[in-house]
Amino acid sequence: MLTRTVANIMVVSAAWPAHYLSIYNTIEDVITLAFSLFLFYKSINIVFQFKPIDTPILAFDDLKWLKWFFYLGGGVFALWILFIVFNVTGWVAKPYSYYPLRLGSSILIYWVGYQAFFRCTILKDRVLLRKEIRKKSRLNGLGPRDKESRGAVAFAEVDDYVLSNQKFLNPYLSLESLATELGKSTSNLSKLMNTYAGHNFSDYINNYRVIEAKRLLAYPDFDAYTMVAIGLECGFNSKSTFYTSFKKFTGLTPTTYRTMPVS
Repeated sequence: MLTRTVANIMVVSAAWPAHYLSIYNTIEDVITLAFSLFLFYKSINIVFQFKPIDTPILAFDDLKWLKWFFYLGGGVFALWILFIVFNVTGWVAKPYSYYPLRLGSSILIYWVGYQAFFRCTILKDRVLLRKEIRKKSRLNGLGPRDKESRGAVAFAEVDDYVLSNQKFLNPYLSLESLATELGKSTSNLSKLMNTYAGHNFSDYINNYRVIEAKRLLAYPDFDAYTMVAIGLECGFNSKSTFYTSFKKFTGLTPTTYRTMPVS
């Protein structure tokens, strides 16, 4: 602001030729763009290498919206670069060269505002939801297990580990990571699940997630929380996956299940 004011005074007082102001504006735009691109690059590094600042919520959060933010932000920067090129070359006269940049910036600002409101609502729900969950009893083991064979015993150990540590709540859990934790090969672990659980790995884990979601939906205390918050808290990484899996194992949507009387 100070340098621009000085430049305007110099031009008005005739100390500088009038075209110097245009040159100054171009230099200022280039410097501002370069600094903004630097901050944009640093932001990308911080967001997508977030493990050092990992928190219980952040580690389980859906960061896809941030990727879209960077895509849209990259588009605005592209328009900004074009705007500078147009001004330098004179291909498009002012103020028309500003219009695409202003439009792109406005769209980005409104979109960020919507995402901030939407994500903040979900985050608040999840924080409160976790506090409520801690007050309720832990998820109980499900169904009798056949202990007659070595395979059944091995699967029971896997099942106990998954349930007691609530591994199904981790949206990033994979067959490989679970096998590593248990000291088993992926093929052996997959075979145990197919044989004794009757499901592949994905369905085995999603089944427990659905059971946990049913438990939460059955409590009137959780009626105020959104389906998205409950789905994310139960280990699903998106609303669509939550609804698809819930319908697969229950034949109902989460919304329909919530409205049913508790038996």
